[in-house]
Amino acid sequence: MSLYRKLPLSRCIYRYFLLTCILPSIVILYVLFHFKFFCLSVHAKQKVDQICKSLHKKDSTGNLCLPLCVKEEINSVSCYSFKSTKRVKFKAEWKGTGIIFKSPTRITPFHWYENGKKIYPSEKQFLTALRAVVKNQLNLNLPVNTILRIMKKTIHSKDSDVLKQEEIDALSTLVQDNEFLVLSFFHGNDVFPRLIGTCGSHYATEYVEPLQVTSSLMALTDNVEEWIQRLQMAAQILELLKKLETDFQEPIHLCDIQLHHFGTHKEDESLRYMDLSKIYPKSIINRLFRNLTCQSDEDCEFYDCRSKCNRFSKTCAQGVTNNNFQVTCEKIFLGWRRSNTLIVPGLLLSEHTPSDLAAVLRHCSNPENGTGKPRRAPDANSVKRMHELIVEIEQTFVSRIIP
Repeated sequence: MSLYRKLPLSRCIYRYFLLTCILPSIVILYVLFHFKFFCLSVHAKQKVDQICKSLHKKDSTGNLCLPLCVKEEINSVSCYSFKSTKRVKFKAEWKGTGIIFKSPTRITPFHWYENGKKIYPSEKQFLTALRAVVKNQLNLNLPVNTILRIMKKTIHSKDSDVLKQEEIDALSTLVQDNEFLVLSFFHGNDVFPRLIGTCGSHYATEYVEPLQVTSSLMALTDNVEEWIQRLQMAAQILELLKKLETDFQEPIHLCDIQLHHFGTHKEDESLRYMDLSKIYPKSIINRLFRNLTCQSDEDCEFYDCRSKCNRFSKTCAQGVTNNNFQVTCEKIFLGWRRSNTLIVPGLLLSEHTPSDLAAVLRHCSNPENGTGKPRRAPDANSVKRMHELIVEIEQTFVSRIIP
């Protein structure tokens, strides 16, 4: 302190440094942690503690409760990238398999209060309500006994006849998560991660490794090996999108398409789509749009799913007019544009991109060649031609580097 008394200027410099550098840094770190832009493993362990406290109070049930909280078979608990979704709570390992724990973000209680006492619906009332949720979200018209069987199987309950009170509690929360519903009722297809199980209001899916590109900016200049890798990646994406068109009762729309939402399955290296929070059958998206009022086409958008505004009825009467192929060509294959200026080149933009592929990609991205956001889906023949061209180019480049 005597030194600072002799050198008041040094004290001022010290205080200035403290106010302008250290304190803002502390504030920035607090904001990043508070809003979960990143986290520490201690946060994941705190979430496990919360789940286990609920189990010890006998408020939770599910096949993952004992392995997580009692037997401690689920280990290597750590944070998971928050780029995917805020519903992701933590990553762990169970029986040598990576799993991701998630939970719904918004919850509407299924119970109500009478004279201050919490009242729950009967099993029949609950299953009737659940049947309506499945119909409303997935357009599946299933009998109540089928709903019960699927739900009991999903939470791995051994009692096949009735739902226990704690099971109704858990499912009341879980069924309000679109991803949980999709994984429960569309589990027979190999386009989504597998649902591993539940514990209370949390569920776990198998870990799928997000697609990795050779450059974070996908530079226009890359070597032949990198170009081949991108072509193979694009072909896999198109194959997955085709399954979404043909392997379900009706086409499934991905309304939030991003490259890191695609991932490679560990066992067979096939592609999976990981973030299911905004995927819906076509009929559900059509209903959403037809219930919207609009003044212009810009009012007929639900993330990447788009429609057109009818100027007479002032509604998005056509339903969804684009599809997964159009959005993928626009956002993933060609890249991010702003005011018709390329900002970040896409997966298939490279110095190696031939002119015929570039033309096909442009048509897929904007079939009407209009201004503004494209709102028309490419026809099946255009998509088929694009897929064939990508595979053909990939094979040509492979033959050049393999003697």
